[in-house]
Amino acid sequence: MDIPKGKYTVDEIQQGGPGFYKTCPDCAGSLPPLSPEVADLALDPATRIAAIKLYRDQNPPTGLAEAKVKVETFCRDSS
Repeated sequence: MDIPKGKYTVDEIQQGGPGFYKTCPDCAGSLPPLSPEVADLALDPATRIAAIKLYRDQNPPTGLAEAKVKVETFCRDSS
């Protein structure tokens, strides 16, 4: 029985490369800091999605999951 090869090896996933970004809250510190504009949007729950979108725009190639973790970690630490 042949097992199909996955896109990433276990070692690549565990090391966060290539093109694979860690999305755990402990890894949020390795991402660029929030800009003042993103921070202002993040603090208001009504504009948190806009904060995530703006963070991604300002920090390519940050993915959606990474941006969400970074913004949520900022909000949690700010409260």
